[in-house]
Amino acid sequence: MATATRQSQLFRHLSFFILVALITVARAGDIDPSGYERAAGDTFFLVAETPFGSDETAVVRLDGPAPASGVSEDADILIYRVPDPLTFLKSQHNLHRIQIAVQPHPEGIANALSYVFDVWYKKTRLAWQRIFSNEARAKVVAALPTLKQVPAHSYRTIFRHDPQIQPLPGFEVVDRFRYPIWGAKPIQKDAAVKMAGSSSEFTGSKPGDVKIPLGKLPPGLYLVEAAIGGHRAVTVVFVSDVIAVAKVSKEQLLVWTADRKTGTPSGQSHILFSDGVGVMQEGETDQRGLLTIQRKVPERSYIIGQDSREGVFISENFYYDSEIEGDKLYAFTDRPLYQPGDRVHVKLVGRTFRDALQSSPLAAGAITLAVLDPNGTPVVTQDFQVSPEQGGNTDFRLPKEAVAGGYTLNLRYQGAAYMGSFRVAAYTKPHFDVDITTRERDYKTGQPVHARIQLRYPTGEPVKSAAVELNLRAQALKLLGGESYANYYTGSQVHFPVKLALENRVSDDNGVVEFELPSANEPSHYILRVACADSSAYRVTAVKEFIIESDHKLYQLSAAVHISKPGEAIDFNAVPLTGTLKAPGQVVSWETLRLEDQSLATGEVKEGGFRVAFAQAGAYTVRVKDANGNVVGQTEHWVS
Repeated sequence: MATATRQSQLFRHLSFFILVALITVARAGDIDPSGYERAAGDTFFLVAETPFGSDETAVVRLDGPAPASGVSEDADILIYRVPDPLTFLKSQHNLHRIQIAVQPHPEGIANALSYVFDVWYKKTRLAWQRIFSNEARAKVVAALPTLKQVPAHSYRTIFRHDPQIQPLPGFEVVDRFRYPIWGAKPIQKDAAVKMAGSSSEFTGSKPGDVKIPLGKLPPGLYLVEAAIGGHRAVTVVFVSDVIAVAKVSKEQLLVWTADRKTGTPSGQSHILFSDGVGVMQEGETDQRGLLTIQRKVPERSYIIGQDSREGVFISENFYYDSEIEGDKLYAFTDRPLYQPGDRVHVKLVGRTFRDALQSSPLAAGAITLAVLDPNGTPVVTQDFQVSPEQGGNTDFRLPKEAVAGGYTLNLRYQGAAYMGSFRVAAYTKPHFDVDITTRERDYKTGQPVHARIQLRYPTGEPVKSAAVELNLRAQALKLLGGESYANYYTGSQVHFPVKLALENRVSDDNGVVEFELPSANEPSHYILRVACADSSAYRVTAVKEFIIESDHKLYQLSAAVHISKPGEAIDFNAVPLTGTLKAPGQVVSWETLRLEDQSLATGEVKEGGFRVAFAQAGAYTVRVKDANGNVVGQTEHWVS
């Protein structure tokens, strides 16, 4: 041990004397500037885009300096394992900007000594050249070819650019390497992503933007540090075989932890609930992987956890208050289209919603109305009052020089802004009116539709001998369950024409055309389009719609529950709907249709009710039929 110590001291003394000798030699002669500068680097970004499992290759993304900066240095990468992950994350006030004190690495004098030594070597070589003759030097080089310098005086100092950072104290260094970012393939745009007009259409790959593989890492939290010259960036990498799924509401947070691969619950995970600035609450998931936190949830929050295998995971959540709560204002104009100079009447109603089910009338107060033209210029500004019982009413006149286009109603009520719209155009009113009426108010299947068209000029005179073209289209309706008879039907997406015996008519001396539309065999939606023309060049059109309802008595199906378990017996009741025609008979049978495989089951209806036990899980359609086999009621049921 004493011998080793004396050798170490002797080596240090010898190094000092060599340094003094080299400096003395350097001072004795002229030394040209070396041109050496320490690598400066430039700003860059480092980020881990996703968490990783222990069976995945962890990757970080490095967006290198801009090519115009002229930086050519590669990146020095250090990977640390964080010994106490949750304590470390608690100390961070912004997980997107990890704060770690940098540990700079002093350059030392190695490059300076190399340059001084090389200068001394070149000077001594030149001195020996002056002492020996050319013949002597040629013989020496022939005997020792390594002494020959080709080309002459080409010896240059090779400077080393060592990393300018050193390992952080308190962290376990997992790996350290230099990654050739300028020689690696840049990140390419995903060829499968094609969105017209998006930024992906005009951004390409940039040299220096690379993904750096870190290898497969055991579960835990890792700190990755990168340095390019004198610039440095850090990020954290989460590695865990457990993931956290969070559901947030206004005052509650539910966390469920499960295995990343199988999806089975994974309990015994320690959870930190953070707003990104500090930890608000901690907890641990139970055997089912569940943890419920009762507290107000900010708009942005983080779920940070450590599982039983020391893996660390994170979940970022966003929550916005539902727009159901608060005041809802509805503004109506008396017409959707106006001419310049017209008077516009506005009706305002509203409710104050406490939640999705409870509301109350608006509180009395003042409304400020500003009307903006298509250019955003205010044309009208005025105030009016709103009351809880009647709402609000106001009117204003458009300027005679009002430009055509869409106009905006800006309404302010109790500090909140609301908007509505209408249009202005220089249109011409039809030079005669077309009025379509029917003999009956409601029509049923099998019943012909008697219609009448009345044509009159604005003066009230009839339009005689006008050509009238009738175009009828029909849309079949499907019977569905509903709360009222009015919405008991819904239309399909397929339209088909129904031909009339006479599609062209001529109005009589009273401007009247009477006709009969064919009856419908099934519930239908009739759309009648009428095009009329007199001796003028303009045609006047009108549209009339009819709903042809079923002539059978309809029933509404109801059950105690809408979702049941396989094998559970569910009781259904068939209640007659009001406003329908009386039926030739009561419901006599039921059937269920499983939508997944179209399997059918049937049975009898006794005293307006029946019981069904659904054998398999799935979505079912439940129907009831009358004695003639007509479907007179229908509802949906789910089994899970």
